[in-house]
Amino acid sequence: MSWWKLIALALGVLAYNFGFRGDSTPQVTDIIHASYDYVIVGSGAAGSVVAARLSEDPSLRVLVLEAGDDDLRYPSIRVPGKARDMWMSSATWDDYTVPQKNACLGMKSNQCRWPHGRVLGGGTSVNFMLYVRGSRHDYDGWSKSGCEGWSYEEVLPFFKKSESMQDSKLKNSEYHGYNGPIVVQDRPISPIGDLFVRAAEELGYRSIDINGAEQEGFSRVHYTINNGVRSSTAAAYLRPAMTRPNLDVATLAPVKRVIFDGKRATGVEFMWRGENRQVSVNKEVILSAGALDSPKILMLSGVGPKQHLQEHNIPLVADLPVGKNLQDHLQMDALVFTIDRPVSITPKKASALWPQALYSLNGEGLLGASGVHATGVLRSKHQPKDDPVPYMQLIALSIPCNDDVSRRQIIDAHNYREEVIEMLYGKLNNQEALAIGGYLNHPLSRGELLLQSNKSSDRPLFDPHYLENQIDVDVLKEVFRLAQQFGKTKTMRDIGAKQLPVPHPYCGQHEYESDAFWECIVRHDTKTVFHHSGTCKMGAKDDEAAVVDPQLRVRGLEGIRVIDASIMPNVTAGNIMMATIMIGEKGADLIRSAL
Repeated sequence: MSWWKLIALALGVLAYNFGFRGDSTPQVTDIIHASYDYVIVGSGAAGSVVAARLSEDPSLRVLVLEAGDDDLRYPSIRVPGKARDMWMSSATWDDYTVPQKNACLGMKSNQCRWPHGRVLGGGTSVNFMLYVRGSRHDYDGWSKSGCEGWSYEEVLPFFKKSESMQDSKLKNSEYHGYNGPIVVQDRPISPIGDLFVRAAEELGYRSIDINGAEQEGFSRVHYTINNGVRSSTAAAYLRPAMTRPNLDVATLAPVKRVIFDGKRATGVEFMWRGENRQVSVNKEVILSAGALDSPKILMLSGVGPKQHLQEHNIPLVADLPVGKNLQDHLQMDALVFTIDRPVSITPKKASALWPQALYSLNGEGLLGASGVHATGVLRSKHQPKDDPVPYMQLIALSIPCNDDVSRRQIIDAHNYREEVIEMLYGKLNNQEALAIGGYLNHPLSRGELLLQSNKSSDRPLFDPHYLENQIDVDVLKEVFRLAQQFGKTKTMRDIGAKQLPVPHPYCGQHEYESDAFWECIVRHDTKTVFHHSGTCKMGAKDDEAAVVDPQLRVRGLEGIRVIDASIMPNVTAGNIMMATIMIGEKGADLIRSAL
């Protein structure tokens, strides 16, 4: 190696390890004033958007209260290839479902772990950065159910407003935006994405832009990454807006409750720097704490199911079905295929000195994108024929458990029983391999979120009622079968793809690869994709199951809205980050249009 390469390597490794990448940025607030026009609770996929858009009006004073810490305190948070490292950090909530009867059976105590963002940027700071909008039929379905203004044609402008598409192949697409805050890039760090799409074509599926005119088909993934740096809502929306004198952002400020005067929200009570604080609100409180915390805050404030609030001695403000309609996408444990070509991404490759240096110098290389390479959205043979929403999503990814360290990460992140993860992934030890996994994109099972007590310091009880509907199980079994078909295509055979066996300590009583076997696997080992939604459902005025109206105002109350994934009547068919950012854009527009 020449001397200049050695110097570049040394500088790059220093920059990577000591966090020299990135620009100086504005800091969180040191002072919280007595009153604001808008107080936004949460800085995630929607909250940061709302804060940035409202503070564009210099006549408005805006405060953001974030329960978690500043994203700049986590050096790895900006590095796409380090996304999984965040799952066990203080940047995520350490939440668990209640013990499940029909799912999570391969997890300790039958409880799936639910890590989700607790940091500036929320989930957009800790996720895998996949740019997927969902199906146009999702939004048209919302509109037909009474959510006026939320059809696909009506929300498309807000998707485009948020986006800065960098893929030259889509530079003339009418379905994409090119000047928005969220940078979207195609970063092919491995041939696996192209191979997966080619295998899909062999099986008769289309290669398309799944965020374009049609959504059923396969494509290499687009990422919310800006030249090797995670393009979170904290980085893209909130941090630039923090230079404005009318926006204050407070971290480590968990909200205890919304204060009401009769039916009007007049303030917020929260903890900050060890003290109980209150701030008054002149116009509106905006709950953007996510589908697991917005309903918690509402119920602690007296807005929720009457009987449940009475059980916890919480004075009733409004009797609404808060916490119901809980939804989540489930992910099947990926089928693993060893290969004989050096095209996969292993932990050993990613942790080598040269990838670290390359990334630190110019944002390129293995650390410049996450381990998901391609995806496809398609209908299931088990879904109702009159339902146009695609129920399945497949993904091609690098092996999540390719060495002892990453295997430990997966066990802890999802609460797996030790023997289950060992039987699922064996001892790959940095072998060349790829994985094909998939999601249940349109779950029919519905759960609920309940308070554990009337103390804001107690986390809620999360009961997703996973896999209570047999169709959900049948769709996931179909995903497994389809993943096997991909592995048998000529494209995959040409790189030596061989499926590893799927032995299981709790499913050996069933004939291997029978329907009963796959159902056993599904019920034991499927896990969250972190797409919690639906707990403050949006609906028409006469929809008794709705918590908010189509303007996202809490029904029967004044001065309070919910703007986050909790308002989804049905979770979208795909990763929900961009749908939630769209909700933030549209929600901010609804507020500003009413001024």
